[in-house]
Amino acid sequence: MDGVLRGRLPAAFLSYSTHFIDADDSGSRVMANPNGGPIDHYIEITTLSRFLSSCTGLGSADDLSEADCRSLPSQKLLTLSTGPVFHDRVGLTSLQERLQCYPNNVSMYLVAAQWVRLGQEASFTGHTGLVGDENRSLTNASRLVQHAMRVASLIERRYPPYSKWIGTAFGRLRCTDRLALLDRLAHHGHVITTRGTSFRTRRERQLR
Repeated sequence: MDGVLRGRLPAAFLSYSTHFIDADDSGSRVMANPNGGPIDHYIEITTLSRFLSSCTGLGSADDLSEADCRSLPSQKLLTLSTGPVFHDRVGLTSLQERLQCYPNNVSMYLVAAQWVRLGQEASFTGHTGLVGDENRSLTNASRLVQHAMRVASLIERRYPPYSKWIGTAFGRLRCTDRLALLDRLAHHGHVITTRGTSFRTRRERQLR
């Protein structure tokens, strides 16, 4: 199959090259002109069991326990459970359906863990603001927003992706409009510090 693809793929499709070369020593690959040679197509040819093993270290979805679901990065499970399937004779569609969301016990555990993390860090924004560290206060607020986005994903039975794509995934949730205010407050808010003999005094002055 690899030989057929190398020899018969067109050099370009919709103006995009089908040939890839190594960009650097990091393993990144970029499109390039094949210059009449065989096409290095960058298509991975594998079996379902090997694909599953590369993502989870397991040979079958039957071996996937609740402990495995808790320990595996959610991005890995997201990779296994999503993506278009154009032709299926090996059971990939069934695997996706089986892994659509965390088992109920795991889901509740992860939601609780995220709430604990939110609770532990909720005060950081105010504390850093009170000492005049506005940059750190805003950074802490941004972290809280990301934690809240993960909670929302888990509540809607979705796998949260890693930080690069969490905002994109959050935008597809049903609760997005109601929670988007959190992001606006975090990124466009200002920390106000006041002086006084106690926190209550500072709070009262802040509210005037």
